[in-house]
Amino acid sequence: TIDVDPEYVWSYEIAYRISTLDSKLLAGANLFYNDYTDQQVAVVNPEFAPLSNTVNAGNSESWGAELEAQYIFDFGLRLYGAVGLLKTKLGDFSFEGCPQGNCDGNQYGEAPELTASFGGEYTHASGMFGSIATSYTGEFYSGIVNSGSLEVDSSFVVDARIGYDFGWYRASVYANNVFDEHYMTGIISPNEAYVGDPRAMGIEVSTRF
Repeated sequence: TIDVDPEYVWSYEIAYRISTLDSKLLAGANLFYNDYTDQQVAVVNPEFAPLSNTVNAGNSESWGAELEAQYIFDFGLRLYGAVGLLKTKLGDFSFEGCPQGNCDGNQYGEAPELTASFGGEYTHASGMFGSIATSYTGEFYSGIVNSGSLEVDSSFVVDARIGYDFGWYRASVYANNVFDEHYMTGIISPNEAYVGDPRAMGIEVSTRF
């Protein structure tokens, strides 16, 4: 049996939003800082891997920024984008999986320092429409053990769609992961990992009443 203490956090955030009178431009920015006491984290139980236990990691902190914007043009085009910046740091935390048995200063698990998404949508008066969406995820560690064998590489995925709106129904052709990016979304152990979806293409028809 493992006793887990309550987790406490002080969160600070400053946000700013801007919108033009015609709502064509929308933009926002956030700055944040989180100060944890007895942060609860999951660590792999060596006796029952890949199952994990929840333990307290002492004092930890995270901080970063989020930026987002979109603009709508008069001729049916909408462009948008967002960027997320994140830094994390574990406090004094003893765990046998880390070098010298201490994870002090390590990054949180599954916490990429950079994420971004950009895209656009276009709708023509005739009913033709199309869209493209991109997403980037920077490298990150799967857990609090910041070893090279548990580091997930960055990935860049592109999705696209083109179709026609007939009024009461829409038909489109889509391709997810257009360039068939081979990437991981998590690592269980040096020999096991979760992988992202490969390229998928199809036809979609939807209707509304």
